[in-house]
Amino acid sequence: MIDFKRNSDPAPIGILIVLSTVFPGAGQLANGQNSKGIGFIAAAGILLALFFVYLAFTIGPILGTISAGKEPVMTDDLMSGVKTLAAIFGAGFIVWIWATIDAVIVGKKRLAGKK
Repeated sequence: MIDFKRNSDPAPIGILIVLSTVFPGAGQLANGQNSKGIGFIAAAGILLALFFVYLAFTIGPILGTISAGKEPVMTDDLMSGVKTLAAIFGAGFIVWIWATIDAVIVGKKRLAGKK
């Protein structure tokens, strides 16, 4: 495992923003917060996997209906799947924003302590 704590120089804020924007949890790893970074990575990974599973369950019946030459019908099950997708997407967005803001706040504190 990479130990970022050995690096005494704090990462620049711009780098932390880019890291957390591209990969939630990477900014925390760059700040030396390995446990928090792994937590963000795990949360983002689980939400991403759930999103694709529910996407397959939601889109699959629609594609099957279209390939059979029929018009898809909006059912309660379909709407439930869409609502679940929206909730998972919203939770993922919150984790992403939270990871980015947290990395910047901790990075600023590390930079302030360095001066």
